Amino acid sequence: MSKIKHPVESDYSFQKQPLFPVFVGVIGEKNSGKSTIIKSLTGCPCSNFRNRIIALNRARPSIFRNIEVLCSSPQEIPLGPALKAPFTALQRHSQQISNFRTLLQRAAGSSFNGLVSAIQPTNPRVRISMDEMFGLAIAMGFQCHAFILNPGNRKDSGAPIPEVRQRLIISGVSPRHISIVDARKFAIINAQMIRRRSSII
Repeated sequence: MSKIKHPVESDYSFQKQPLFPVFVGVIGEKNSGKSTIIKSLTGCPCSNFRNRIIALNRARPSIFRNIEVLCSSPQEIPLGPALKAPFTALQRHSQQISNFRTLLQRAAGSSFNGLVSAIQPTNPRVRISMDEMFGLAIAMGFQCHAFILNPGNRKDSGAPIPEVRQRLIISGVSPRHISIVDARKFAIINAQMIRRRSSII
């Protein structure tokens, strides 16, 4: 399994490492700019990247932290090899939840800061939903941060803020950890804001 080294800005302090694993969800409709922001945030090389990156401290190169990255949303592309017929929709859905739980368990490891994921606020029948992702992360002790893209980086691509916000709160996300992001801004600006608010990197 390949790893991507992502050099962190030199003023980053590992003394500010989060006390709990962090789950960052970048939420938006299809083609709204989620992967562009995640690439800028993590340094992952492509929009379908699903792996870990290594955040290095330039001042102290011997210190690093891993971060799991899902640059493509699990609502659009299933997690892991997807089950097919004759498996039922319920069995396939259970498999997706199990795969995400395994990913969270890895991201909660001692050498990890957490997980960053693109998320579409859809209501899939087989794939894992936004609500299930945040609910499971919270149940497993993650500090969750949600960043809703509105407007998106193209016309009519923004996620519906009131509906998504309400669903997040019902799932257990603290209102103070829900932020609205203007995806029309440069991705590096939004990435810096996400980094600052979540301490994921």
